[in-house]
Amino acid sequence: MAIYIFTYALYFAILGVGLRRKNTRRWVVAATLPMFALVWLRGTVGVDLPMYVQSIEVIQQSGGYNFLFEPGFEFLILALGHVSADPLISVKLIATITTLLLLCTRWRTNTAYQAISLGIIPYFYFDMTMNGLRYGLAFAIMLVSLNSLMSTQRLRYASSTLIAASMQVSSLYLSGILQILLKPNWKYLLFMLTFLIGMISVGSEYFLLKASVNAELSKPGITAGVAPLFLSVLVLIGCWKSKTILQSHRRKLQTLFILSISTYCVTQISYAGLRFQQLNYFLILLFVIYASEKSELKSSKIILTTLILTSVIGSAFRLNNFQSEAGIGDAPFVPYKFYWSE
Repeated sequence: MAIYIFTYALYFAILGVGLRRKNTRRWVVAATLPMFALVWLRGTVGVDLPMYVQSIEVIQQSGGYNFLFEPGFEFLILALGHVSADPLISVKLIATITTLLLLCTRWRTNTAYQAISLGIIPYFYFDMTMNGLRYGLAFAIMLVSLNSLMSTQRLRYASSTLIAASMQVSSLYLSGILQILLKPNWKYLLFMLTFLIGMISVGSEYFLLKASVNAELSKPGITAGVAPLFLSVLVLIGCWKSKTILQSHRRKLQTLFILSISTYCVTQISYAGLRFQQLNYFLILLFVIYASEKSELKSSKIILTTLILTSVIGSAFRLNNFQSEAGIGDAPFVPYKFYWSE
């Protein structure tokens, strides 16, 4: 547990120095490197890692589609098999691709880098690269696709969406809501719906299995989903207080607030709602990037203050989750073990 606390402290120390400087992107990259090192140096950490390693081994040995994951993710695994025969290396290469996509996209405003470094990385990074590899890669692809959406490069945006959905199908939620909110295009949405139906048909066995797993989970308590709801509302309040964003995006903010409450209500019925809350929070952070880029909001004290609060609270939620999982059998992140200590 101490290794995570130290890494977070180092991250914020480096970020604190560089966040308001001109070369913000370089400082964000430098701050993320210790986290990336933990991802690469880990041994068998987490309940999902053995599953991924075993599944990757099966896919690479078969040389074809096995209906274990979405088609694109399995084809990526097959491609990585030509780089290394070690399934654990493939897992770490997938995490590397996710990291590169998060950090290498260029933005015009500091606010965009602040949303990534204070909103996305503290709350999502370890989960995206050590636990939820498929959704992590899909989310990173959707972040990159935002540039295509803003520049009305519809074909490139559609292609990015298809790739993201082939890694983790829930990214279609991000793509669809982004399209409706920012660039309404019903022909595009109809195309995506057709693609979704086709993907579900091809991978029906996989999706039926996931549905049965969710159905077997016990009903969540009232506190389930409070963390993503609080963070989502906090960011939306910050955007509402920004006159520049509010003037151009009032209805979008109202819609995102309704979605935040709605997904929390779903969580009170089923644990599947937690995934939608994660999607919705990531969607809100993408909106902050979009709004700042479109409005050329190079810096905003209220947005920066809000994101700093979000990063502190979000990191506290994450570390508390790590701590609460410690000592309770297998857990996603603890105990952390370096690969050479096994």
